[in-house]
Amino acid sequence: MIKRNPNLILYEWEYEEDDSSYVDSFPLFYRPDQDKWVRVTQGIFGLKRKKLVPFFLDCPQLALGIQDKSIKTPYEILEFWEGSCLNPRR
Repeated sequence: MIKRNPNLILYEWEYEEDDSSYVDSFPLFYRPDQDKWVRVTQGIFGLKRKKLVPFFLDCPQLALGIQDKSIKTPYEILEFWEGSCLNPRR
């Protein structure tokens, strides 16, 4: 686990490549309130936007930021989640 917030946890899944014994990883978000996991990135291609937008539909501003590419990293997603999705009337 990298970071935990209410209803959103960022994990780093580590695995060993079969051919070379090289250890690699990829980030996952977990939402305990929905009991759902989603892979955050796809290698050098960045965020998996088509998977992340539906995952965050309960926070439309975040889903839109992911879709329009103004939010580009897992950490930006977490920051937005903390600032706007947990307490939307702040």
